Amino acid sequence: MDKLTHYRELIKYVPLEHAALANQTSSKIQTFCALDDERGTYLLVRAGWEGYKRLRTISVFIRLVGQSIHIEEDVT
Repeated sequence: MDKLTHYRELIKYVPLEHAALANQTSSKIQTFCALDDERGTYLLVRAGWEGYKRLRTISVFIRLVGQSIHIEEDVT
């Protein structure tokens, strides 16, 4: 397994685990992942309704740039 493939597998683990934990509650807020191996972009997004207010949040945003990992956002 080359370095980038290993990085991709490690990076995908974080948002997938957080989404699984967050979606165990009966909240109207849904947590989901947007994983793009081709572009090296990985997101954990929360969206839904909080009363009458619409909520949209990127909780985790990670990018692979060259041979390095860039954590652009981490609100976990």
